[in-house]
Amino acid sequence: MPSRKRSKGKERKAKQVQTSLAKTQHTWGNWFEWGQINEKVRCNHGHCAKLPENEHPVRRLLNYLLSKKNKVEPTKLVDELFDSFKAFPEVWKSKEHRGTVSGIMKSIATNLILHQVQFKSDMIDRILPLCSTIVILDAYEGGSLEPTFYHPRVLGKVTNFNGRTSVRRDMLKLLTKKNSCSCLKDLYAQARRTFPKLGSCQNCQQEKKRSTLMLCGYVHLRIYYSVKIVLIH
Repeated sequence: MPSRKRSKGKERKAKQVQTSLAKTQHTWGNWFEWGQINEKVRCNHGHCAKLPENEHPVRRLLNYLLSKKNKVEPTKLVDELFDSFKAFPEVWKSKEHRGTVSGIMKSIATNLILHQVQFKSDMIDRILPLCSTIVILDAYEGGSLEPTFYHPRVLGKVTNFNGRTSVRRDMLKLLTKKNSCSCLKDLYAQARRTFPKLGSCQNCQQEKKRSTLMLCGYVHLRIYYSVKIVLIH
């Protein structure tokens, strides 16, 4: 017979998990709805206007991915996406479900950018992992996740989010093309004039023209500006 102390410990832990889940869901739910209720925006950016029910697999996948804090490092993002691929196969196998998850993430990322402009807040750490996830979700067409992730076009876009100077430009480009509204078009046009296409060397952190950087064929996610640096690192 289990002890009362152990049973209470399990109950307390379960309650903490539920509280954390509710807080996470409340946070990203608010960001999803922000663009529709903000007087200066009033737009859902061409994506779904309502969230699925609480127990819907799409909502559970969003809770899983968005509960992770500061998933800016691509290697961590990859681990979480592959874990979610195993944990939520019903979402990944359904084109409709994947589209819903991607649409909600596009709305959240767009609202975070608009909030950043309106209130001078720093949201880039939250927006980066959303954009990388959107790229992978939209490119996936079934089967194993590895071929999609390591496809040169997908990998190139995800790797571009490693930069510092031009990362804002890259995020705005992605979302402007994915959204059917014009909420970000002026911001993207301004970013194109302001920020050059640069990338960061993963060894020395120097920023170089993106056309001069090379992708490591072994690590896949790291970019370097010379073969010598690749071998050293």
